[in-house]
Amino acid sequence: MKYCPKCGSSVKVNENFCGKCGTAVYNNQTIQNNNINDNELIDAYIGPNATKLKNGTFSANTFFFGIFYILYRKMWIMGILLFVVNQIVEFCLPSFSFVISLTINIIISIEFKKIYLKHVIDEVNKIKQENQNVSQEQLLQICKNKGGTSILSIIILGLLYLILVIFSLIIYDSVNDIEDGTKTYYIKNIDSSYYEVN
Repeated sequence: MKYCPKCGSSVKVNENFCGKCGTAVYNNQTIQNNNINDNELIDAYIGPNATKLKNGTFSANTFFFGIFYILYRKMWIMGILLFVVNQIVEFCLPSFSFVISLTINIIISIEFKKIYLKHVIDEVNKIKQENQNVSQEQLLQICKNKGGTSILSIIILGLLYLILVIFSLIIYDSVNDIEDGTKTYYIKNIDSSYYEVN
C-alpha cells in the first residue's frame, strides 16, 4: 500500500494515480513538475551565487576573467566563439587587438547576466521536458548536476593558451630580418646566442 502525498489517500501498489484527487503517484513519489517553482530550479542550476547572478547588470567576474569565467559557468558555445573571435582579431589585427578585445570584454560583461539567465532558463525548461516522470527532489538534483560550475574547462583553456604561447614563441624565435634587399637569418645556438646566416 502507498499513499497520495497530496491528499493522503491510500493508493494500491499497482495503481499509478490517486483515486480521490487524481495525482500521479509512482513508488510513493508524486509527479508534480508543473507545480514546481521555476525559481527554485533556476537557483539549483546556478548554484550558491544565484542571487548575485540574477540581480544587477555588470559582471565583474566576466570583465576580469573573460572566457575563463564564461566556460567556468558551463556556457560552452559562447566561450568557444569568444575564444575563436579573440584569436582571429589577434592574428588579423594585431595593432588593434587590445582595444577590440577590451571593447568586446566590456560589452560581454554588461550583458553577461542577461545572457546567462536566459541560458539557465532554457536549460531548466529542457530538463523539465526530458524528466517529466521524476519527483521534485530528483528534478532539483538533476538541475544541480547539469548546472553549477566547471573547473575542468578552465584547466583545458589554460593549457590551450599555454600551447598557443609556446607555439608563438617558437615562430617568433625564427626571426628573419630584411636589410638592403638581402635576407639575414638568425639561428639560435644551444647556449641561446645567435649567429648570422646570409
